[in-house]
Amino acid sequence: MNYPYLATALKQAGPYKGMDRHVDRAWLVRELSYKITETDFEQAALDVIRFIAPPLQSSLALWSNAVFLQQVEKIG
Repeated sequence: MNYPYLATALKQAGPYKGMDRHVDRAWLVRELSYKITETDFEQAALDVIRFIAPPLQSSLALWSNAVFLQQVEKIG
């Protein structure tokens, strides 16, 4: 992960625009974990299902806070 690049991109647009943040693994894991725990993945799956090919739609049932939090822990 290129944290300096991410910090620069975040400073340019979005909710962190103009903010000078120290971006490192701990910060990223904390921010992503917060967003994940606040997300209703059941509703998110319903929102995107029409864009997913029918044979792949069953994979949306796997979406959960636990699955995404597990992936966040793998960030280097």
